[in-house]
Amino acid sequence: MGFMKVEFYSEALEQTVPINVALPKINKDNLNKKYQVLYLLHGASDDYSKWARRVPIERVTREKELIVVMADAGLSFYSNTADSYNYWDFFSSELINFVDGHFPTVSDREHRMVAGLSMGGFGSLKLGILNPEKFSKIGSFSGAAMPDELYTNSFSEHKFIQTKNTAANFIENGFGPASEFNESANDLLYQLKKAKDLPKMYISCGDSDFLIEMNRAFHQTLNEMEIPHTYEEWPGDHDWDFWEESLKRFVKTI
Repeated sequence: MGFMKVEFYSEALEQTVPINVALPKINKDNLNKKYQVLYLLHGASDDYSKWARRVPIERVTREKELIVVMADAGLSFYSNTADSYNYWDFFSSELINFVDGHFPTVSDREHRMVAGLSMGGFGSLKLGILNPEKFSKIGSFSGAAMPDELYTNSFSEHKFIQTKNTAANFIENGFGPASEFNESANDLLYQLKKAKDLPKMYISCGDSDFLIEMNRAFHQTLNEMEIPHTYEEWPGDHDWDFWEESLKRFVKTI
């Protein structure tokens, strides 16, 4: 397999952006072969490099012959933010077009997947639910699946967010004020009611994770809406041991 860092100018973000790309083994005998793609999204305390620094991406995905793309989203929750960084436009359109234009991908829904952890779990759900024509599978690991709860619950006590004021600024930059959340693009429960031909969903959360109750509630809501999905929880926390195992389990579904 190969691994590379690529930089290109993003029109959506109006700046040069780096991405990491893991490639299947390519040689003279398969130069014309095209591959399915997994977009792997990072969490709020990380950047595009963290997945590859903490998890052996090439080894985990080797048997599936995947192209794995890891790009940076800042603290945006994969949204167009209040401070004018258009990360939603970047991830939902521009990045896909760049990857399909520069790498040997099968550029259709059935061969394109998205997965992520924590903030990236929310991003994966949002990308798949709002763009079901682009993704066939979603993986959310410890995802912030119902982010409206983040305005008011103990999220501000998590080590990454030290004060309620900081938490409010962090959350509102990605989602806007609480008064505008309902029925917005970030209100996934509302978006699910409108969506058709949803991607297959895999959702996991550790039983000691501070987001476990949110994930259980999301799972229950999906059941009530009769939306097919796979939900798993096992002993674990909001950490890389859990996310590596989640990725392994998700990749087995591909």
